[in-house]
Amino acid sequence: MAGIIAGLLPEVIPAVARGEIRPVIDRTVDITDVQQAARRLRSGEAVGKIVLTLASE
Repeated sequence: MAGIIAGLLPEVIPAVARGEIRPVIDRTVDITDVQQAARRLRSGEAVGKIVLTLASE
């Protein structure tokens, strides 16, 4: 796996920095709802990444 990542770094990281590659966000969930996020990932319904957020007080 490390070799694959190392091979991608020269092209992928600069493309991300240029905004040519952007993550697909399925939804944002508060970290207190981590079980909900895990269920969604396991169900296969998520299209993209689930972002966990920290509540700011």
